[in-house]
Amino acid sequence: DPVEAHRSPAAIALIAQPAAACAQLARALPQRDVSPPATYVPPPAPAPPADGEPLRAGHVLQALADRLPRNAVVIEECPSNRPELLARLIVREPLGSLSPAMGGLGFAIPAAAGLRQTIGDTTGVGAGIDSNVLAFFDNYYAKQ
Repeated sequence: DPVEAHRSPAAIALIAQPAAACAQLARALPQRDVSPPATYVPPPAPAPPADGEPLRAGHVLQALADRLPRNAVVIEECPSNRPELLARLIVREPLGSLSPAMGGLGFAIPAAAGLRQTIGDTTGVGAGIDSNVLAFFDNYYAKQ
């Protein structure tokens, strides 16, 4: 979009058809002699908590990762545990992981339900581990 390119803070903006631009770049750039990156391996599952120890986010997210089907859609809404979620839940399909960028909390559960209804053949999961889960119930009951 020429208007967006004009407004962009980028020093150089290229407006072209992606396939043609990539083909031209591939011809213009030298071949690199590097190995492909290693396949990502998630961290090992945390040891179960001992008697009296708390259940941590890693335990919950690992249990979720172990049970999710390949085509699940996860709505991430756990800001303080986001790195742990991203490390443990491997996205294998398009739309496999979504994250709201608006800063509001309490919408992961209804968003997952809406996506499940819209997409159909998938599992929708609202991954809210922080107090945002409480925000969902607060928002839900405030609207009743």
